[in-house]
Amino acid sequence: MTTSSGLDGGARDAKNDAVTELALRIVQSRADISESALAAALQAGLDDCLISEIIAHVAPIVLTKYVNRIAGTDVDFPVVDLSPAA
Repeated sequence: MTTSSGLDGGARDAKNDAVTELALRIVQSRADISESALAAALQAGLDDCLISEIIAHVAPIVLTKYVNRIAGTDVDFPVVDLSPAA
């Protein structure tokens, strides 16, 4: 998934790409990531400390998202179209 631009969620190097991939897997699986996903992160050079840091960054963002959805918080800024540019 290594890309030349961060606009599509990728990174410019393999280690940062592994960070992005792990964070995405944590969110998409609601933290139920597979052993193979964790092994891939470790093989890409992430250590236990960095994996813990990724979880620590993901958790408050997910919590905020859940709270805002349940509270029905209005978005007070223009919606951004995240579809790929043609």
